[in-house]
Amino acid sequence: MNNYQLKYKTETIWTNNHILTLIQLLIIGQINDIQSDISKNIIKDIDTSMEWNLDKLCTSIDENLLIAHLDKIQSKLNLKSNYFSTNEYAHKLYPLIKQNFSKKESSKLLTKLSRNSGKEISKAITKILNLSLGKSMFETVNISSISELTGEWKSTKMEDLPEYGFNFNMTDLSPSYSEIRILINTLNQIDIIIPARDYTNPKINEFNLISGKCDLNDGHLIISKDDWIRKIPIIKFVSEKLELHLFKTNITLKKTTR
Repeated sequence: MNNYQLKYKTETIWTNNHILTLIQLLIIGQINDIQSDISKNIIKDIDTSMEWNLDKLCTSIDENLLIAHLDKIQSKLNLKSNYFSTNEYAHKLYPLIKQNFSKKESSKLLTKLSRNSGKEISKAITKILNLSLGKSMFETVNISSISELTGEWKSTKMEDLPEYGFNFNMTDLSPSYSEIRILINTLNQIDIIIPARDYTNPKINEFNLISGKCDLNDGHLIISKDDWIRKIPIIKFVSEKLELHLFKTNITLKKTTR
């Protein structure tokens, strides 16, 4: 589950503990020969915190040097998508981290790789590189008018378990993590809804997680209500198929009504 934070340029890149640990070890592998004391401090932080702040690291190491190292890592790990299998990617990773971990520790870590780990590591590094250039961390697409999104959208795929950021323990509801609906009307009002079961009876209710006015800006869906604003990156949009980065994961939706 993507509940670990990699912070950089005041932004938060959400990932899991496995990916965060590998990124830390990859960076250590690059700077180890230059500033071994910094590497030791990073190793102390591994598995002890759910947050890693690259801005803080940049107070100890030149930021341009760090970005150059990440660019080099990305080049070394570059693989075609059909080679992102566990074994192929593990063979790419191992030479870059073995100097800092024992062979046993490295092997144990790499055997836990899922088939999507290669893509997730590459995505996280790409986000850091984008932020270093002053760009959005996401590769987004622009939509010409909010009217193109008017209608009802229903989720068909989620890359990870969504994190709604709402304490359901304070309610009688148990949320569903398998379906998300987005409704956008002609007045540019948006509602993001999930089904939730009521503990007090077998009825399935609808729970409105987010609502407000919506607009578009630079590849993002902007939702506002009173003094609250939320930016949702638009990853893909083709006809009646939409992919958003929402609730710390990428969610694909299909339009069901206009």
